Amino acid sequence: MSALSILFLASCSVWLSEAQTEFKRVAEENVTLPCHHRLGLLEQGSLDIEWLLHVSETVQKAVITYSGGRVYDDLNEDQKGRVSFTSNFLAGDASLQIISLQSSDAGKYICKVKNAGQYEWARITLKVVGKVILLFFQGKKIARLISWREIYFSRV
Repeated sequence: MSALSILFLASCSVWLSEAQTEFKRVAEENVTLPCHHRLGLLEQGSLDIEWLLHVSETVQKAVITYSGGRVYDDLNEDQKGRVSFTSNFLAGDASLQIISLQSSDAGKYICKVKNAGQYEWARITLKVVGKVILLFFQGKKIARLISWREIYFSRV
């Protein structure tokens, strides 16, 4: 078999859909990290979906997975009870919902979808900023209340 034939076969078995996005959110808010795929229509029984959080260059934590017809959402103690797939992940929307964001949720997330020898993935950076409220006084009365969200997102 020629090198060109091998290259062609390899490119047919791996379809790569890679997107990189950055989200900025305030602590205690909710966020949905997008991950869309076209692999759910192939072989339903062999569909695997995995969300990973890169803690460092060498350490990854599994956040939520779907494998063998079952969702595993209690893999990461820090996010237990706060993560879920949104919508219909089997039909193409494997987006991750995280509720009540914490500073420890910040980092680089990877969504990997595999089915019948084909792969798709998305990379997302999540930044979580603290919740701060500034009070401006005029005499003894509060003149204005500004949340960190107003200040931070007006400069981004």
